Amino acid sequence: MRVWLATAVLLGGGLFFYAPRSTPVSAQGQATHAAITDGERLRLWFDVTKQAYNCTVTEVRGDYVGCRGSDTGFTPGPQRWYNLRLVAMIERPGRQE
Repeated sequence: MRVWLATAVLLGGGLFFYAPRSTPVSAQGQATHAAITDGERLRLWFDVTKQAYNCTVTEVRGDYVGCRGSDTGFTPGPQRWYNLRLVAMIERPGRQE
């Protein structure tokens, strides 16, 4: 009987300390699209110390954003889809017109 009681107390204590007290929200669990709208110009940084990708938003689907790259001459750049959960920083450059 004592062994069963000790085992129950140890298991209960282990579960108490192992279970999270409150479920913290991770950065990936937060709203990622941050009111991004179609036609908006963005600069996406996947690594803050590396090169950024400039794009014009064509569509937003959940955590993914469709971008049209910089135009090259008279032909528009290719459309690419980016997962916003993998983006380190989103920069909204000001209008230079």
